Amino acid sequence: MLKKLLFSVIVIGLLVVSCKQSGKFEGFTKGPNNVWYKAYTHSDDTSRVRFNNFVTAKMRYYLKDSVLFDSKELDNKFVFPVIKPMFQGDIYNGIKLMSPGDSFTFAVVADSFFYKTANLKKLPDYVTPGELMYFDIKLLKIQTQGQYKKSENQKLQREKVKQFKLLADYVKENNITTKPLESGLIYTTLQKGYGRQPRKGDMCQVFMKVKAIGVDYNLYNNFDKDPLFIEYGKAFDTPGLMQGLGLMHEGEKARLIVPSNIGIGQDGKGGAVPPFSTIIYEIKLDKLKTKEEVKKMRKAQAQKNEKEKEALKNAEPAKIAAYIKQHNITVEPTASGLYFISEKEGIGAHPEIGNTLSVHYTLYNLKDEKLFSTLDNGRPFKFVLGSGTVIPAWEEALPMMRKSGKAKLIIPSSLAYKGVEKRAFNIPPYSPLIIELTLQDITK
Repeated sequence: MLKKLLFSVIVIGLLVVSCKQSGKFEGFTKGPNNVWYKAYTHSDDTSRVRFNNFVTAKMRYYLKDSVLFDSKELDNKFVFPVIKPMFQGDIYNGIKLMSPGDSFTFAVVADSFFYKTANLKKLPDYVTPGELMYFDIKLLKIQTQGQYKKSENQKLQREKVKQFKLLADYVKENNITTKPLESGLIYTTLQKGYGRQPRKGDMCQVFMKVKAIGVDYNLYNNFDKDPLFIEYGKAFDTPGLMQGLGLMHEGEKARLIVPSNIGIGQDGKGGAVPPFSTIIYEIKLDKLKTKEEVKKMRKAQAQKNEKEKEALKNAEPAKIAAYIKQHNITVEPTASGLYFISEKEGIGAHPEIGNTLSVHYTLYNLKDEKLFSTLDNGRPFKFVLGSGTVIPAWEEALPMMRKSGKAKLIIPSSLAYKGVEKRAFNIPPYSPLIIELTLQDITK
């Protein structure tokens, strides 16, 4: 009798746990390996995903109140390998239920994803322990490893042909008659130098501008900044650069056209430069120095920079005060020092921590010179409020705004980049900033 009673208690306990789990995943179907899913469309294709396959999909994953990833930001397609699951109910077990053309939503416990799949030591601040995380997936294509490798190789070959044509067109359009060296390097002297050529171990003090054919912006340019030091004979950037540097004389300025075989090869440079691109260096070998000389120079420069930074820091309050007076600004700063000037109220509720915000902004310095604007490319900036991915001024200002609202921010450096120089935006250390902000959208 006691055994029967004990067995009944265990069964009831298991039923209670099962009901709680089912309630948490209400509206979802439980599949093999504790996968919880909703199927929206089933295609006639009967092929299924296997581990180690590569899949192409449209994917969005999100918490209840914030989108964490959307493949729309990646030309609406996302390619990834299907690895062995990290836990029961893992998304990789879910994808195995799908065929090309299927659209599913999967639900997993967020803790499991962040701890096991993402391998984090603690949950992000915007995640509530135990909450669900959702994956919307439309499966477009399944490839074996061999098929994927073949398609990637074909893609690389197409890119190679394209980049070689771009190089040929560049040479023709710019009337370049210099014959390439045996390596493929096209070396042209722009200004003669009269010093010696570098020897192994020399520190080359250079100024250079770097571009890639087909890319409409500079990858690097320090002609109006501090010199760059390159140790001759030690790998730096590309083999073509080092070869060209070895041909130069102290004081010389040259143009190096570096094809991919002695340049970036088939890897490209992240997402900035495609594979097989040709790199063009406009470079001046200003001086040749010893390592000891450079060490002393760097020490002296560091001391000078610290003094300049301290002067900028001390001058900042007066600069902000002058701007406030010049522009007849009457609002009082917040306790942090932020000036928040509402220019359009907006509609609806204020954003909350964990919401995904879509924002257009224009960045100015105190001279009212525009440094950057998302309006120029028409693409708003998206981020999760409270995730720590933006400057503190935004985290403070945006909760005061509503959808479609506009505001002007006068930001002390303590709420922006502090003593860090942001060369990409031409922002010196301890620079106050002006930002015109429009809150385009709020996703809960």
